[in-house]
Amino acid sequence: MEKEKNLKVVDHKNIEKICGLGPEESSKED
Repeated sequence: MEKEKNLKVVDHKNIEKICGLGPEESSKED
């Protein structure tokens, strides 16, 4: 389950990167 959670977090960051969102936006989402 922990691995799945980690994958989700990584996927989320990757999606934001692909979308072109900066780290500031990522911090807001977190």
